[in-house]
Amino acid sequence: MIMLPSNVAARTACRIKASVLAGNLRARYKTLKSNDIRLFVDVGGITMRRTVTTEKELVNAIKDDEVSEIEITGELKDKVFKIKAKGKVAWAVAFGAIAVVVLIVVTSPTTAGTQNLLALPALAPAISVLGAGATLTAVKIAAFAGGAAALTYIRDDMNVIDQGPNYIVLKKESAAKYFSKVENFDSNKAETMFKMGKDYYEGTGGMPKNKDMAIYCLKQAGEMGSEEA
Repeated sequence: MIMLPSNVAARTACRIKASVLAGNLRARYKTLKSNDIRLFVDVGGITMRRTVTTEKELVNAIKDDEVSEIEITGELKDKVFKIKAKGKVAWAVAFGAIAVVVLIVVTSPTTAGTQNLLALPALAPAISVLGAGATLTAVKIAAFAGGAAALTYIRDDMNVIDQGPNYIVLKKESAAKYFSKVENFDSNKAETMFKMGKDYYEGTGGMPKNKDMAIYCLKQAGEMGSEEA
C-alpha cells in the first residue's frame, strides 16, 4: 500500500471524485449537443453551465437543479439583461402588467399568439417600461414556467457573474427555490388575479395605483371563478 501525504491524498480524492461525477453527468447529457453543456471541474466539485438562446431553453435550464450557471446568448441576452436591470419602481409597473397577462394566457391558451399578446391593453404598462421585445420575452418566460414568479426568481435569485458583447452568464440558486416561488404565487390563479386587482386599486403589494388595471383584474378574476370578485 502506498501512503500519500494527507494534502496530496485529499487532492487526489477530489480529482477522482470529480472525474467520476463528470463521467456520470456526461453520460446523462450525452443526448444533448456538446456545445449546450460545459463542465467546470475544480477541488470544490463540478459546475455545470448550459448555453441557451430561447425562452423555453432558459426555463428548462432554470428548472434543472444540476445546472448551476446559465449562459444566455443571441437576442435573448439583451432582453433578459433589460428585465434584470430595471429599477424596482419601473419593474413593479411592468411586472404587474405581465403577471396579469400571464394569468390570462395560462387560463386561456387561445390568447397566446404574439400579436394578440402585444395588443392586449393590460400589457401596455409593461411595454412602456421594457419595450415590446423584452416584454414579450418576459411573458414567454413566465408562460413556459407556469407563472410570473419565475421573473422574480430571475431578478432576485440569479446573479450576473460574467458578460460580454454577445453573452451574459447568470449563476442561479437551487431549482427548489424557483419552484417554491412559482407555486406560492400562482397556485390559485383566480385569487391571485383578485389580489392583484385589489393591489392596483389600493396601491399596495408593490403595485402603482391604477383604477383601469384594477377593474380589468377584478373582471378577469370573476371570469376565472373568484368568489370574492
